[in-house]
Amino acid sequence: MEMKRNAKEFINEYITKLGFSDEDADIYHALLSKGQLTILEMSRVTGIERTKLYSLTEELLKKGLINETRNYKKRYFSACTIKELELLRGNELNRSKFLESSFPMLSSYIEHFQNHANPTKVVHYHGVNGLKQMQWNILDAKNTVFSILYRSFFEVVSQSFSERWNRRCVELKIPLREIRTIEYLRTRIPVAVKHDHTWDFKDYEKRFIDPKIFSPTCAIELYNDVVSIYNWRKGEIYGVELYNKQVAHSFRQIFDVFWNMAEKWDYEKLLVTYKKHLK
Repeated sequence: MEMKRNAKEFINEYITKLGFSDEDADIYHALLSKGQLTILEMSRVTGIERTKLYSLTEELLKKGLINETRNYKKRYFSACTIKELELLRGNELNRSKFLESSFPMLSSYIEHFQNHANPTKVVHYHGVNGLKQMQWNILDAKNTVFSILYRSFFEVVSQSFSERWNRRCVELKIPLREIRTIEYLRTRIPVAVKHDHTWDFKDYEKRFIDPKIFSPTCAIELYNDVVSIYNWRKGEIYGVELYNKQVAHSFRQIFDVFWNMAEKWDYEKLLVTYKKHLK
């Protein structure tokens, strides 16, 4: 009895994985286990109403999951053979391969239409998990990420998350340009300093902006056509992503102005130069 129940569950699951409904699977199993059945007999075995079975069996005949024979005026239905089922499986595998191989192109088409239909989108985030999600979204960058860092990110996320994000960034070979601020310098912790020495690569550039020139009160990240703004202060952790090509372009121009005014990042030297600001 247990084996029959397990077999029914397995067969039904397999049939539904081929794209059929639970009721379709029940019909197939009923015909497989009982042999040829009429609509009335099928209704008694499956519990599906006769009126509904007429339409269901017509569809299953078209799809090839069941077969039909006639004896005078009576219609008898039977489960398809294993060879016929193998053919259905092959068709489904071909569909799956097509769905997998064509998904990148589908994504580009959808992105194109979404950008043209609704070029501006604003997404709000709250809490530590919200900031983590914003950081993870940056890994979708198709080219250089431009950052203005307000405070050390190690204040709100774990070291393991930062290291995982960093490794992924290196794997994806995403170029980074960072402008670091006086507040960032003030909130540096030993693990962050060590991080700079262990995570240097040629596409990672860091500069420092004099607080007399620019002293922001939030962090800004620019990538693709996204402006990502976030902060954490006085217990409030929040962020906003603004998707708009024109706005992103304007922020990029602002970034370039400050980048050209910033100096090379030299942690030890900066500690001495801006000592009075760090008290």
